[in-house]
Amino acid sequence: MTGAGAVQWPWQSTAKDFTLLIHAAQYWHAAFALTEQAEPIVPHYFFTPTSHLLAHASELALKSFVSERRSKTKFNEFLKNNGMHNLNALMCAAIAHGLEIDLREATPVVQYHYAHHKHVFRYGLAGSMITADPKAALPLIAHLIDRCAGGLGVLRGGRSAEKPIFPYAVPAPMVLPATVPLIEAMAASFQKRLDEFRDQKLAVRPGS
Repeated sequence: MTGAGAVQWPWQSTAKDFTLLIHAAQYWHAAFALTEQAEPIVPHYFFTPTSHLLAHASELALKSFVSERRSKTKFNEFLKNNGMHNLNALMCAAIAHGLEIDLREATPVVQYHYAHHKHVFRYGLAGSMITADPKAALPLIAHLIDRCAGGLGVLRGGRSAEKPIFPYAVPAPMVLPATVPLIEAMAASFQKRLDEFRDQKLAVRPGS
């Protein structure tokens, strides 16, 4: 404790700064609690906050990976040019810097991009929206965080085998490694779907 009503933050940075990755894991666990453990008042009641948590977990994990591989000046310049919450740009930058991830694991990040970048999950959006299904995205975002951490032993380490940090199986061998051109093509295709729905008065709903 640091004073009346104050709490000492429990995580301290080491030689390698894991702060963003740890935050990503914490946001992921909050999404897990809402999706797997909470009892919603009505179906899909937690859809929007869960989506926000998963999208932000993705952003933090990708920022951790990219910022470790660029100077502070270059990273800040990247954020200035692409926006603070640009998941597509972060994914492409991470892959360009050597992130190895299966295209299937990258898919929910691309599906979350527009709503996250435009703060739809925070404030809502009039009209229609299509985005990732949080329940399907949960294990994939967990695998993304593992890969951004540099391996399964980084964030999963230090916990018993019976209760790893992520309650899902480890990532399967990659079938189709994501590349920058594949991510750009997927993003363009998904944006086209968004444009088709934009003027329709539909509620936020899961994508496929």
